[in-house]
Amino acid sequence: MCGVHTTATDDPAGGSNPFKSDISAEPIDPIVAWLSKFLTDRGAAKSASGIAGTPLPGVRTLQNLSYGGDGRMLNLYWSKQADRPMPVIVYYNSGTMFRKGRGAADSLCQLMAARGFAVVNADIRPLSDSDAKGAIEDAAAVLNWIYDTKGEYGLDGGNVFAVGSSYGALEALWTTLLADTARLPEALGSGIPDVEVRSCGLLSPRTDMGEPGPMMRTVRRSLQSVGRKYPRLAEAIRLETNHELNLLPDVFVQSGDADRSKRAADKLHGMLATNGVRCEYMFFDAADGLTEAFVERRPELTQSVRVVSAMTRYFRDRLGGEDGRMTSS
Repeated sequence: MCGVHTTATDDPAGGSNPFKSDISAEPIDPIVAWLSKFLTDRGAAKSASGIAGTPLPGVRTLQNLSYGGDGRMLNLYWSKQADRPMPVIVYYNSGTMFRKGRGAADSLCQLMAARGFAVVNADIRPLSDSDAKGAIEDAAAVLNWIYDTKGEYGLDGGNVFAVGSSYGALEALWTTLLADTARLPEALGSGIPDVEVRSCGLLSPRTDMGEPGPMMRTVRRSLQSVGRKYPRLAEAIRLETNHELNLLPDVFVQSGDADRSKRAADKLHGMLATNGVRCEYMFFDAADGLTEAFVERRPELTQSVRVVSAMTRYFRDRLGGEDGRMTSS
């Protein structure tokens, strides 16, 4: 059995205060029980498709909602039992910068919505069609959409959380910097609505812009292109040169020994600690069979469900204001 522990980083000087939590001892909740029954009935325990395309009980989905113009689309998920106004999770897929395909995370978005959040899953312009400036502009457009439609869908614009898996974690961090700091929106040259990101969740994060591999090389080329035209924006986008990381809210990070994100996640964890940012790092050691970005790709796994449970619990503890009340489903 794989070991799971969490590490809380509280020390502004860069140290950490580790503690262990036996996540495996958490009670099996109704969602896990439903998933287990589904897998038994369908014989899908080893299926790569998992629960994709299968609606979770009590979760409603609206697809292909327009945001920002130019054909940009998002999906919206929420639990029918959640209190209004609902806190919002903005979710970015693992391949969000390289292809459109928000439907690939349909099951994970439902799983997060079942915890009482409204979940916005948006396609952004791939880097092949634009550059990193386009990705930032799309993140701003998503925040504007939440602000403009919060009354229509019962969204709580004061309690927004940004989540990304793999390379989508970069977009989640950029979204948080847009909402909570001045440097990035000023460099972008456009205003951001009164939307605060209370916390962000980074699942198997590929956020080390110096790492090898063709996908990160594409990100770097895009940043170089932005830097030639908008040097201040490029500096604000690159985490290592953004001087306002200390203004980030509390962060939840998940990775593990078998995950290719481990090195990047460790580096990010240290960078957050150095900047005095509180961070909970949920780490799977000796996690045989858990592939990269498994929470998105295999949301039916018990480990995935427990990551979602731990992360949304972390978010609930950071809700602000009286309008942040919600029920769990």
